[in-house]
Amino acid sequence: MERIEPVRRPAAPVRRRPKLTPVSVCQAIHDAPYGLARLVRRGVGAVGYWLAWTWDAVVTDQKQMYHDFLRSRFVTRWRAFFRSPTLTGFTAALRSNWLVRLTAMTALTAAIFVGVSLAPSVPTLDAICILVDSSGPHVVSQDTEELDTGYLSLRRSLGGSHDMQYLLPAGQSINVTHNGQTITAVSQAERLPAFLDRCGIQLGSDEMVELNLTGDELSIRISGTLTYQHFVTVETDYEIKRTPDPLMDQGTEEIIRKGVAGQIVETYEDTVVRGEVVSTRYVGASHDTSHAELIRYGTRVYGVDRDDTIEKVVPYDSGEGGILYFKSGVTMTYSKVMTCNSTAYYSGGAGLCATASDYAAFADAFEKEYVSQGYETNRSIEETLDLGWKLLAMLPPELRPIYENILRPADAEVEELVKAADKLSAHIKCLEELKAGNEEFRQAARQTAEALESYDMPELRYFREHFLGSFQLTLDEME
Repeated sequence: MERIEPVRRPAAPVRRRPKLTPVSVCQAIHDAPYGLARLVRRGVGAVGYWLAWTWDAVVTDQKQMYHDFLRSRFVTRWRAFFRSPTLTGFTAALRSNWLVRLTAMTALTAAIFVGVSLAPSVPTLDAICILVDSSGPHVVSQDTEELDTGYLSLRRSLGGSHDMQYLLPAGQSINVTHNGQTITAVSQAERLPAFLDRCGIQLGSDEMVELNLTGDELSIRISGTLTYQHFVTVETDYEIKRTPDPLMDQGTEEIIRKGVAGQIVETYEDTVVRGEVVSTRYVGASHDTSHAELIRYGTRVYGVDRDDTIEKVVPYDSGEGGILYFKSGVTMTYSKVMTCNSTAYYSGGAGLCATASDYAAFADAFEKEYVSQGYETNRSIEETLDLGWKLLAMLPPELRPIYENILRPADAEVEELVKAADKLSAHIKCLEELKAGNEEFRQAARQTAEALESYDMPELRYFREHFLGSFQLTLDEME
């Protein structure tokens, strides 16, 4: 009996740990990148192999499924139908016989026409529809243009009817008011009739549908009677208010404030039934934006008729002087009040002596020519002197020398100064009228200025240089 000896494996060599030396450390640092590169290469190779295997398995499965589909009963029967003698013969007849082709096309066209005719028509809105946009309400008709907003599309139907189709986008929240109740529903990319039917709303024969596009979202109102407001702008002229001024001379006026034209916005309410306005009601109007023109005119005169009477006396606060208001509407000012006792009365000249009659005639003429003269009376100094000599001739001879020196001064220089002062006064009057806006005095101002230039007077030149300019200033410009 042979003895079997057990096989003994050679003992594994004992691996000794390498000693850490500077040379071994440098070698390990040198080999580290190469070791890392080998690991990355193996990892990429493993991933690539897995992807390749997976893709091959998927493609193999799809190829098998495709082959199974081709061998299925549906495909085989479909192939058998196309290869059948009946279809093959019909195809050959179509290619060879024009009558068969015409008959087949006629039958196909008739089948399509019948199918389209029997198909349900696109639902339209069988009611009067009113669109409300930025331009106001208007009834939708065949003349209405198509529109496309963010929450409503208005399209014209194909065919001969050209009815309007109202298309709603999906996901829109719409408020619907009907019979005094308001419900909110979300649209589902549908037409308006389908949306109303889904909301459970049945339109009456006389009800109208209002589509309001003026808000942030579409709102629908259904009613047999709808009301709308419209506005009418009316241009208005300004009013002129005249206020009397007792301290201004009669015939003069001053504009305190210029008038400004304005406008009034009137509001009306229209009632609409079956798309027609059946009544219009006035609601109200806004405030008039115009501003009245304020004019101040003078009533002060320097003489009144003898029949005119004083109605009111208003003294100044200072106690000196005041204003007399007459029945005719004019006013006069007075500087002080004198109290005297009358011992005789003037009877108008009847029964007077010759001297008293001359005095009375002089008094009447003086009152007529000087006291009662109007503010607009414009006489030159020569005309004034001639009128003075005429009145002087009416005095008794014993009194004429007393007034001759006043009317005819002996000094020629004084006479020249009086003439210059008269021209200067006229020029100042023209400047004041121009400052008030009266352009009719512009030529007169130029003529009087030329006349003043002709006077060789230092005092007149000094006045024009230092004081004349102030007459053209306003109250705010004066210091």
